[in-house]
Amino acid sequence: MVKKITGLFSNMSLILRILVGISIIIATLSVIQVIQIKLAAKSEIKSMERRALKDSDVLLKEADSVADSNLAIATFISNMARVKEAIQNGDRQYLLNTMKPIVASLNARTNNKIKVHFHVPPGRSFLRLWKPGKFGDDISGFRKTVVDVLTTGQPIKGIEAGRVGLAIRGVAPIFGQDKEKPIASVEVITNLAKVADKIENSTSHPLQIFALRKVKATASTSDIKTIGNFAILTKVPENLSAYVDEEFLNRAIKEGRAMKNAGNTLILGVKLSDYKNEPTGVYVEYLDMAPIYAKSNKAIMNSMAVAAVACIVAIILCYIGLKLNLENP
Repeated sequence: MVKKITGLFSNMSLILRILVGISIIIATLSVIQVIQIKLAAKSEIKSMERRALKDSDVLLKEADSVADSNLAIATFISNMARVKEAIQNGDRQYLLNTMKPIVASLNARTNNKIKVHFHVPPGRSFLRLWKPGKFGDDISGFRKTVVDVLTTGQPIKGIEAGRVGLAIRGVAPIFGQDKEKPIASVEVITNLAKVADKIENSTSHPLQIFALRKVKATASTSDIKTIGNFAILTKVPENLSAYVDEEFLNRAIKEGRAMKNAGNTLILGVKLSDYKNEPTGVYVEYLDMAPIYAKSNKAIMNSMAVAAVACIVAIILCYIGLKLNLENP
């Protein structure tokens, strides 16, 4: 009887050691699998970050392409004899009648809608085609592209801030008899936010443009929402916009790029520069990480379930082995 009990405890001890060994192996394999799942999720997130950075590059390249196009149009307009005649005669109505159908025709053929603005030295508005009743105002205090073109006689293209946000501009000088000193300038303008909307349509993530406020606000721009010293040029769902603050935008301006996690959303901010390569705003993309996290969590749960089932099977097999051993001593 003593021998039987001793054998029972001996068998139980052996089975327990076997069970512990199997459990350790199962747990180790499970941990390795969980680590692999987490690394795969991290790799997927990094891939999304790279794609988001490419999206910002796409916007900048598109802006550069639009600037080239706008400057080409501005240069064409600047060489029109009727345009020079109208400006020399101070005839806004003639200039308006000449240019309005041309701009309407151009806008009918492209998704990048343009506006055309004429200026005279030292930096006064001569004619806004979209608002002909407003002219003569001094814009030299904030429209440096216009001042530079009127001063140097050299064309300029690129992003520049205005009263209503960021615009992609092509500015060309208009010469009279004197080929060195411009009598006026003409700019072709495209709203950067509208170009960003096109980029957003080609991605699966919301985009937002913030302009660094360099121009004094006026009554016409008082309805533009701001975050500190930044104007909000494009809208996103409120649950996303709440994640971006002035500190984040300033960090993107200072460092060139900023990232932050907000729940299931990864937010990327990239500095935007103007035609002088000076900071002028921030491009923000909101990356939804929820699908990646959900897939990762599901894979981890499945791994845990498999490990639990394996342990249960091991226990059952050990129990059966112990029972058979007792029945056949």
